[in-house]
Amino acid sequence: MTTDVKTTAGVRIQKNAREFIPVRPICYRGKELIDARVHVPNDETGEPVPTRKGLTVTYEVAAEVARAVLQVLGEEAEAGEVLP
Repeated sequence: MTTDVKTTAGVRIQKNAREFIPVRPICYRGKELIDARVHVPNDETGEPVPTRKGLTVTYEVAAEVARAVLQVLGEEAEAGEVLP
């Protein structure tokens, strides 16, 4: 089975000591998408493998998600919450 997925470099976010989340643009079946998926080391080889945890969305939806996250962070800051 072949998949029509092409990826380019993106941003790597370290989730914890074992897991990381690459956020990167991909092209799937001719559609430009943003993929953010948790990766963990393979138990046998240690090579990173993607898990089912994550999301793949269009650029438009990714922009909405980014705005929503920034809004939530802004509301926490206004409420006096400590942000990292």
